[in-house]
Amino acid sequence: MRGGDGLWIYIFVGFILLLCVCELRYYILDYHKYNIQINRIRFFQNMATTISLNLIQSTNISSYDNNNATAVRGMASSKDGRIMYVAITENNIGILISTNFGVTWTNSNQTIGLTSIACSFDGNIVYATHLGVGLIKSTNSGNTWSYIFGGTLGQTPLPGIEGYTSDNVYQITCDETGTKLFMTTNGARTIYYSSDGGVSWSGVYSIPNISEPYNPQTPFLVTSNMDCSVLYAAFNNTDRKIYKSFDFGVTWNIISTIGNVPGPFASISTNSTGDFLFATDTNGVLNIFYETHAARAVFVPSNNRFTTISSYNNGNNILLMNDINSTETYSFQNLYPPGLIPGTIPVIPCFKSDSKILCYKNGYEIYVDVQKLRKGDLLKTFKHGYVAVNMIGTSKIYNSGNLSRGKNRLYKCTSEHYPEMIEEDLILTGCHSILMQRFATSEQREKTREIIGQIYLTDGKVRLPACVDERAVPYEVEGVFDIWHIALENDDYYMNYGIYANGLLVETCSKRFLKELSGMTLIH
Repeated sequence: MRGGDGLWIYIFVGFILLLCVCELRYYILDYHKYNIQINRIRFFQNMATTISLNLIQSTNISSYDNNNATAVRGMASSKDGRIMYVAITENNIGILISTNFGVTWTNSNQTIGLTSIACSFDGNIVYATHLGVGLIKSTNSGNTWSYIFGGTLGQTPLPGIEGYTSDNVYQITCDETGTKLFMTTNGARTIYYSSDGGVSWSGVYSIPNISEPYNPQTPFLVTSNMDCSVLYAAFNNTDRKIYKSFDFGVTWNIISTIGNVPGPFASISTNSTGDFLFATDTNGVLNIFYETHAARAVFVPSNNRFTTISSYNNGNNILLMNDINSTETYSFQNLYPPGLIPGTIPVIPCFKSDSKILCYKNGYEIYVDVQKLRKGDLLKTFKHGYVAVNMIGTSKIYNSGNLSRGKNRLYKCTSEHYPEMIEEDLILTGCHSILMQRFATSEQREKTREIIGQIYLTDGKVRLPACVDERAVPYEVEGVFDIWHIALENDDYYMNYGIYANGLLVETCSKRFLKELSGMTLIH
């Protein structure tokens, strides 16, 4: 081979390597930009960023747990961290309480065998699972306790699987009010739900691919966000992965950011919004899974291990138990800020599934179900002719079914009160605006300003939120519903349009609102 030929070969090989690096960099950048799964960089999900924790307070509790850190089986905290609870399994300690952010602790309930604890946002309502006995509750910040089932009340059969009773309760989590509860047991594969503070229960999900009874030393852990719409569960006895539910526990899927992190997990806790999860693994390492950003962070203790965990201040602070018998509180800088508080997403105007949107297809104007719209479909607008769909967003909303006129619920518009409508009722969220020539009353104007911040115009018409318009009535069906909204093509990133839904003139979202602020899942 001549020397010149060898030089050209080196140049050619270098060029090919450069193309490969550039292509990989493109896919990684594209992954971050669009938050999509790409098999060619699946290894990227398994990487983790190491973070630093800032210690706030460390208090030794060895006098309570008899120098056995593993006896601490549960932790809970009020929203601001002022009130904290620790559940201990042995030594007639039961529950420790701190009312000064973890600086000092006192004994509250000398119950042996507690395996988890949960409390409302204000710290007043507290639940603890008493393995082999039942579920106890306090409504006065732990001053007094009583069984709400099991214990002195006798065994209560649990629905779903024959042979399991209140004696088998193991893990508990609750919403911000202390009313909604989710529970697991130490011997059955069912996740249970109560909507009335533990008085009655139903099975909401049966964990697949396990036989019963399973090993109670690797129990199923469960934790929830502030309204229980988002839940995480560590199925420690099956595939040792962490699963997530977006629909109040009805369906579950493995979180994509878990990568190859080994289970079982000792403790898990999510933040108020449910968009990231704290989990301590078998090595005593703190993992933080940022599920909505497909990322993971870790903190590896230098000379000890973390065992039990609870987060507060929407996940910007954490309460930890280490294996040298100290409770510790930390602050840290999250890789990503917490998402929208549950209940704020419906502030974005949304349609319930099956709402009819006026479109132009095959030379005709026809109504199309909102969930069937796709990018490029032409919608009829109030002033701009037919404009193509740019984005579709979807989410879920819980509707109480009562007659309260809050903004975070569904409303019904009928042709009886809106003569321009087609016969079928239109169901939309409380902050979805109907476009009007003017407000009917000064009260409408002031209430609109209170609900959405100021008076807005779309295509020259004022936006009247459905929750303010007396003609729209609360939708009297309780449940979790799919909701949808759309943004149309527009050179102005911040502008929206008037469109026709079931014949009624209503607003769309702007591209900016739907993409950056809604928190909805986008369908392209």
